[in-house]
Amino acid sequence: MALLVGVAVAGGLITGCESKSSDPLQVAAKLEAALPAKAPEAATPVGEVLPSPAATAIAVDQKHQILAVASATSLALSPLADPVSGARQVPLPGPVGELTVIGDELLATVPSANAVLHIDPVSGTVRTEQVSGEPTGVSSRDGREFVALAKPGGVTIRRGDQQERLVADFPGAARTFPVNGRLLVLDRLYTTVTEMDPGDGGKGAALRAGEGASNGLVDRYGRVWVVDTRGNELIAFSVNPLIMRQRFPVAGTPYGIAYDAQRDLVWVTLTGRNEVVGFDIAGGEPVERHRISSVRQPDSVAVDSGTGRVFVASALDQGVQVVRP
Repeated sequence: MALLVGVAVAGGLITGCESKSSDPLQVAAKLEAALPAKAPEAATPVGEVLPSPAATAIAVDQKHQILAVASATSLALSPLADPVSGARQVPLPGPVGELTVIGDELLATVPSANAVLHIDPVSGTVRTEQVSGEPTGVSSRDGREFVALAKPGGVTIRRGDQQERLVADFPGAARTFPVNGRLLVLDRLYTTVTEMDPGDGGKGAALRAGEGASNGLVDRYGRVWVVDTRGNELIAFSVNPLIMRQRFPVAGTPYGIAYDAQRDLVWVTLTGRNEVVGFDIAGGEPVERHRISSVRQPDSVAVDSGTGRVFVASALDQGVQVVRP
């Protein structure tokens, strides 16, 4: 059953608030981000499987009807209508941390190259924005970019290609979510979400996000859904004020997440089971609607909201699965 929580905690180090001795954040000498499980050898994916090298990220550009699949050295751009043929290969300077659609562009963070790539999904043209600090995640709102940095651990607020300010003290900054006039920062090492003023960078409330938060997204209601990979949960937060709304058990080491706004379905990959699960989130708590056998090591997932098709990418060399639930 989902858990309703109505208390926000003041910003800062949240790890000290937990008292369970089994908490890995308490006993570890060095904090470590939660990782996908090593998937079982056996996988029986349903639907169609497209050939693809090991994928690091996947995204669907609904406006331009493009499927984008990133591997270690290239980005494949294919028409959604026929993703098998006609793929355009765009060279990459390294593995992608996050691949997302913002406006008319695909944005890809490349930590090893200290770069955020702005990619035209139709032509494949790339503009490289140099961002020092090993960028891991990127979002945008009202002309500003919010880039999560692995080193020194923080968020840079940028306009154009220029930094306006750097907000430090997020050692595991991984994702940023502009929502309801605020910016929510997901920290994988502290496994927290923290509110921030997107204008001046001032920090607000912070909450623990399970035992090992990894990925997340914003739904059309303004809720932020976070995958707790280590704790096997799906957690929902509302922002301004920051409140944990729901905690829902999702066994199988969940990791990848995608949202179908037309059907109010959140899709979560289960890396320990080679499965992907679709949850209806329109009501008071998530309701499982679909459970699908996936390609092996399903670390990332994307959705075509126009048709409802789900694209599950293998982090090995097992291809991209296409399923119409």
